[in-house]
Amino acid sequence: MKTSYDSYQVNSAQIIKDYKSKLDYRINFEQEMNQITAMLTKNNKNNINRVLARLAKITHSNRVYIFEFKDDLRIMDNTYEWCAEGTKAQIDYLTDLESSMFPWWMENLKNNNPIIIEDVSQIPEIGKNEKAILEEQMIKSVLVIPIYNNELIGFMGFDDTESVRKWSEEDVQLLNAASNLILSYWDKIIQQQELVKTNKQLRETVDSIINTLANITVERDPYTKQHCKRVSMISIKIAEKMGFDKKRLSILKTGAQLHDIGKINVPKSILFKPGSLTELEFEMVKKHPEMGYQIIKEIKFNEKIKKIVIQHHERNDGSGYPYGLKEDEILLESKIIAVADVFESMISHRAYRPALKVSEAVEFICDNRGNYFDPEIVEHLLELIEEDDIEFL
Repeated sequence: MKTSYDSYQVNSAQIIKDYKSKLDYRINFEQEMNQITAMLTKNNKNNINRVLARLAKITHSNRVYIFEFKDDLRIMDNTYEWCAEGTKAQIDYLTDLESSMFPWWMENLKNNNPIIIEDVSQIPEIGKNEKAILEEQMIKSVLVIPIYNNELIGFMGFDDTESVRKWSEEDVQLLNAASNLILSYWDKIIQQQELVKTNKQLRETVDSIINTLANITVERDPYTKQHCKRVSMISIKIAEKMGFDKKRLSILKTGAQLHDIGKINVPKSILFKPGSLTELEFEMVKKHPEMGYQIIKEIKFNEKIKKIVIQHHERNDGSGYPYGLKEDEILLESKIIAVADVFESMISHRAYRPALKVSEAVEFICDNRGNYFDPEIVEHLLELIEEDDIEFL
């Protein structure tokens, strides 16, 4: 016959066993959460699917998914999903669903309440819509955790398609913690997407400004459009040989597009004069780098672009203009455009002379290697010509 002491021992043992089981569960879950946190520090969209797989392992779920609300909660999308082997995926079918199909769920989710369904067959009448949908998907038991950030933005679901089950209070608490981690990661992805969108819009705005400025010059000088395009192409090919990265190439391209912007202030009678310029006329032409700089100096371009515009007629030996800069005083990008600019001008038709032969332009560039032009840049130009890598030649 069992005594009260024996019963006390049995109860104590059971309490200790239950406590140990809960403690083991929490320790295991916290270890998994550390792994999940590590995953979510990496900016990879696929990491959410990996997280769902780990949560499925912890909760012994057959399917784990995230739905995202759109259009002021009127529409829901199955955005992420993980399925165990043998469990049919639903993500391709559950898109653009009307939230009104789930009135019972929505009432709970809007109040940031989890939905705990231990046995789908026992869902009360108030959830008849949800019951029909869950039974159609062969779901026996489900737990739904709202994803809430001041307002409802989605929910995370855990399906058991094999048996009814009891979802513990610990399950709910710990999965709430997991949803908060995912929410933080989700916010970061959205912020990055917004930043990319903003940067794209900014780039488009800057490109529009550049094109507008370039077209102002084109309208006054029909040679300018093709000239700037060709100078840009030659400059970029030289810079690629010199190992410029994408950002630096972009700056160089913009500088090339705008290098002659100052010519809008040079009278047409001088630009299109068929004969030689007088000394005074040439002095006016020589002002175009400074004029170009004045036009763009208040625009928030990279400072290198502004230097390219004002320095593209400087020469290695100090004989250029407007400042007579020498060697390392001149920006490398400006030196590249100086070579491309002179070469392209020589092999193109102008009002005051016909186009020269490539060989004549090469001879001039080579004769002035080291004094006018940077030797390394000249060498790369010669390589491009030898490789027949300048398309319009």
